[in-house]
Amino acid sequence: MPNPRRRLALIALTAVFILAGAAAAGWWWLDGRWHTSTDDAYVQGNLVQLTPQIAGIVIRINADDTALVREGDPVVVLDDADTRSALDEAKAGLAQAVRRVRQLYRIPTRCAPAWSCGAPSGAAPAKTCSAARDCRTPGRSPTRT
Repeated sequence: MPNPRRRLALIALTAVFILAGAAAAGWWWLDGRWHTSTDDAYVQGNLVQLTPQIAGIVIRINADDTALVREGDPVVVLDDADTRSALDEAKAGLAQAVRRVRQLYRIPTRCAPAWSCGAPSGAAPAKTCSAARDCRTPGRSPTRT
């Protein structure tokens, strides 16, 4: 005659295996089937090469290899000392050009009534505009025509 304790232990063990199998099947059905795994896989993605628009010294890199970078995010930070010095030099050149133009077109007030470059039809332009040249030349006094 079979042992009733042994039979009860086998039924309990069978029930545990059936419940474990049902739990594993339930997990696979709900979550496990969506996970892919392999031992020999290749990942395909968008790799973009960065090309500089200006030359400069890199101070900081804000992204690592294979990191997700969104549009508009700064990837590298360049040293702005060269660009600041070039901007200051350009501002100085502009200021110097403005001073030169103002100097060329400046008419002293003491010469204003003494000359006119709107030459009358019979007058020679050299005599009419000589007072303007005299006023622009330092050390010469204006002459009336």
